[in-house]
Amino acid sequence: MTIGSTPPRYRISVDPDQCMLCERCITECPYGVFRRNGERIAVNSRQCTACHRCIAMCPRDAIDLEEQPVDYRSHPVWTAGDPGGHLQPGTDRPDHPGRHGQCRRLPGDL
Repeated sequence: MTIGSTPPRYRISVDPDQCMLCERCITECPYGVFRRNGERIAVNSRQCTACHRCIAMCPRDAIDLEEQPVDYRSHPVWTAGDPGGHLQPGTDRPDHPGRHGQCRRLPGDL
């Protein structure tokens, strides 16, 4: 994951027991989500936009797509500034906003 990126919104997977390696998912996906990796199909969920084209084209129903809630609190951009656990328990708010450069005030903080 790179700085400034967002967590993948969709998780896509290929069932290796169902997949017959026809590569239709590779040729039909306009976003480059799929690639052949030896005797399996590898996926890059970051590229997925949930157009469902791969699911519609798969003759064996081997592709599964599920939406993931985006939790920015676990994202490296947010946690990199909190190595010592400076967030209030159970929240995404600093327990001492502004005391040092790694913690920033959030909208609504006094």
